[in-house]
Amino acid sequence: MALFPSIPDLTPEYLDFNIAPHLLSVSGSLTALALLVFLLRAYVRTVMLRFFGLDDAFMLVAVIFAVAVFALFVQGTHYGIGKHFFAITPQQFSSIFYLLFWQGLLVVSAVSFVKLSIAFFLLRLAQRTQYRRFLYGVIVFLILFTFVSCGSIIFHCSPIKAAWNFSLRPPPLGTGTAKCMDVKASAKIGVFNSSINAFTDVLFAVIPIPMIWTLKINFRTKMSLIGILSLGFFACFASIYKAPLQYHFFEDPDPTGHGSWFWVWQIIELTLGITSASLPHLKPLFKGFLETAKAFTTYSRSRTETQNSGFKRNFSLNYFKSDTFRSKNDGAFELASVTASERTGNGGTSKGRDMYSVKVTGEGWDAEKGRYESDEAILPIQGGDGNEIRVTKRVVVL
Repeated sequence: MALFPSIPDLTPEYLDFNIAPHLLSVSGSLTALALLVFLLRAYVRTVMLRFFGLDDAFMLVAVIFAVAVFALFVQGTHYGIGKHFFAITPQQFSSIFYLLFWQGLLVVSAVSFVKLSIAFFLLRLAQRTQYRRFLYGVIVFLILFTFVSCGSIIFHCSPIKAAWNFSLRPPPLGTGTAKCMDVKASAKIGVFNSSINAFTDVLFAVIPIPMIWTLKINFRTKMSLIGILSLGFFACFASIYKAPLQYHFFEDPDPTGHGSWFWVWQIIELTLGITSASLPHLKPLFKGFLETAKAFTTYSRSRTETQNSGFKRNFSLNYFKSDTFRSKNDGAFELASVTASERTGNGGTSKGRDMYSVKVTGEGWDAEKGRYESDEAILPIQGGDGNEIRVTKRVVVL
């Protein structure tokens, strides 16, 4: 903010000006979207895949921080965020900067937790040693960068509370002897932090391309995964757009009015990062939904095409479940085979050819969980080193 802003005419229009509803509608909707997407991610990971990894834990912390950031911002609007600078009292201004002091720490930490979540997610995709070493190096850098960024906020003033209590600062802002970082230096540090965030956003959006390209999956799946994991470019756009706002914020004569969009863009950057990083994990959910819808439509169509609902259609494998064998221990059952030419009107078979049967066992295999344990579930098999073979079911021909 400008040190000596000129006092405008305090007209009724100036005093009644308030863009807080617009600020809250944007930040609130994006926070709600990020929360919803993460909850769906948590459902997929814990219920459908029954696995909650370190990347999910980091994202959980980021979401908690994001909700806290929005709560602080809502409280700030009650103190005057959204109104013109000279329309609020010095006490309200002090309260706003107290809340924004904590909001800044939470935003910096939450953005780093989002990136750490992405890094640990990519570690499970990385099959080559050089990728893993590079990602571990990025993780160490992010941790150090987070401590340095938080330190620049915490020790911006000495004593620390002079960051929001302007009476502790020397004249003309106050009557104390507190020492604070130079305004231009603060602006440069803020822009540097935004540049690092934008660079890491681009890095995490680009690095999956060579990693996924080496996976032994079909081309269509590769392209879909690359497209989904490249959603991080949206968060990168928010970081780039926020940088000039951050640089000129301390020069803005109306930081609580039109200048308050800078704080909203902090929330936009954070929530877009959470959303784009969580969307790739929702593929099993949509896949299951589409399969369920397809099953209903196929069942309805088959009911109208044939009265022998116990059999599949002519171009299928022509197996039906037999009652001659059933295991109570491993969930095994027997399938009898019937060709289309052997069907009779009452659902039986014609004589003259011996039937054969297939015993399908479910040893150590959960059908609901197993349906997602493939390359369509995005991730390799959880809990292994990427080189093992997992047996999911066994078929014995009797």
